[in-house]
Amino acid sequence: MRYLRFERLQWIFPVAITLHNGEEALTMPGWLEAHRGQVPLSPGPEMLRGALLVLVIAAYGVTYLSARRGRQSLGLTCCLGMRWPCC
Repeated sequence: MRYLRFERLQWIFPVAITLHNGEEALTMPGWLEAHRGQVPLSPGPEMLRGALLVLVIAAYGVTYLSARRGRQSLGLTCCLGMRWPCC
């Protein structure tokens, strides 16, 4: 069985973030509108999509830094922190 090298495998992270945030950008404004009284903070669709875009850009940025600097880089540390922020 052939394995992917870490340098290529890490690029799955920003792609997954892009797909996930794209789905959120399409569906979350309607969900927030439907649950406006139950959610303490209800940003408008433009603000929500802007925040999601910033997160996508950050995901590609830290992955790029990780790929450029290697496994012991600050980019990888940030990338792992973005993956599991609550752990």
